Amino acid sequence: MIDFSEKESAIKAFVEKSLPEYFESAGIGEEIVFVDDFPDFDKYKSPVIIFYDFELYSFGDLTNESNEARANVSFIIALRGESSHKLRDKLRKACSAVYKMSEDTGGNFGGIYDFGKITQVSFFNAANGNTALEVARIDCECRTEI
Repeated sequence: MIDFSEKESAIKAFVEKSLPEYFESAGIGEEIVFVDDFPDFDKYKSPVIIFYDFELYSFGDLTNESNEARANVSFIIALRGESSHKLRDKLRKACSAVYKMSEDTGGNFGGIYDFGKITQVSFFNAANGNTALEVARIDCECRTEI
């Protein structure tokens, strides 16, 4: 059995504990606001925001006696409060920091999953037509035996 709330809470706790150090190393010193809600850029206006998106769970067979659970977890990073040129550079540093955090932990969020990897990074310049808002989406695929 898989407890979805437990897995999601564990990932959030791991990221919120670990990621600030990686952002600091990347030269991003502002406080990170973590949000487990729809990415509403009008409602949430902090300079550095990370939205969680636990969008998909799927299941398959591993053996006759065990199954595999797959989770697609995404992080949406929103930055604002500087010129678009500075934000673009900072956003790429932020994504590199998330990638390094994933790489340093084997992509499995500190053992929450058996296997994990970042599958895609998408950049959205001037999100919502706002040149003072830069957004990226980092997609991760996680797998574990259940």
